[in-house]
Amino acid sequence: MRNFFKKFFKKEPAIEDSVEGYFQAIRGWLENNADSIKENLNGSATEADLSCVESELEIVIPQKVRDAYLIHNGERADSDGLFGLWRWLPLDEMKVEFHKLQEFSDSKIARIPLLLSPGGDILYVESGSSGEIVEWWHERPSRDVKHSDFQEYLKWFVGKLYEGGYVYLPGEMAGLVDKSEL
Repeated sequence: MRNFFKKFFKKEPAIEDSVEGYFQAIRGWLENNADSIKENLNGSATEADLSCVESELEIVIPQKVRDAYLIHNGERADSDGLFGLWRWLPLDEMKVEFHKLQEFSDSKIARIPLLLSPGGDILYVESGSSGEIVEWWHERPSRDVKHSDFQEYLKWFVGKLYEGGYVYLPGEMAGLVDKSEL
């Protein structure tokens, strides 16, 4: 990422290494490159909202995920997916996908769905865990750890975003497309 900024901007933007810092970076990129889809991010959830979901689903949401939902409660339902066509689920949709995902589970560990692909694949965290981001493919369910926690996922995404790894196709999508998939 440093080479990209040195080449085009002379100064790399300061990004705080926190969930909030990465969301600030995402919003900043969107303002400069795809302002119309910035509105796909919902407003914040509350501690009461999160506690209600935890109680209803009998789960423990990892802290970095909680932090993210306190900033934005996922994306709007009509978004094509801000995170490279993966749509971040708001809490009410998380509950629906949670029950679907549990049907495929052969373990007692509760899987908390966070992001949903257009094809039905899911990035999830496990209840009460350190918050590893795990990919689940609907056609071939497996446990494939992608990131150590949601903050690391956001850090990876922001790096790829600022390196030019995503593109916005106005008129075609209400989300960002991974350039490698074009």
